[in-house]
Amino acid sequence: MAARKNLHKQLSALKFSRFARRLIEARPELGEEIDQAARAPWTRKSMQAFLDARKITDRPALRTALRRLRQRVMLRVMARDLGGLASLDEVCACMTSLAELAVS
Repeated sequence: MAARKNLHKQLSALKFSRFARRLIEARPELGEEIDQAARAPWTRKSMQAFLDARKITDRPALRTALRRLRQRVMLRVMARDLGGLASLDEVCACMTSLAELAVS
């Protein structure tokens, strides 16, 4: 029951984010990130697994994969943060992992 309340809180908070609204309208499958937010944060390992699952053969493919990963990470971080599920340390660690992965 508490998880359901937090999920409702996350969805309510995200409606105030133009970025989240527009992204989910354009790519409805990203709504799964909101569902996943109640379960777990993104980790460097899960980010790397996301990239490893893509066929990245050139720079444009890498840019696309990184952009898609960033969209997913941002949505989940926002949902967890606004839903009260993430500490400041978690948010900072997640953003740092994304940045480090992007430049590596």
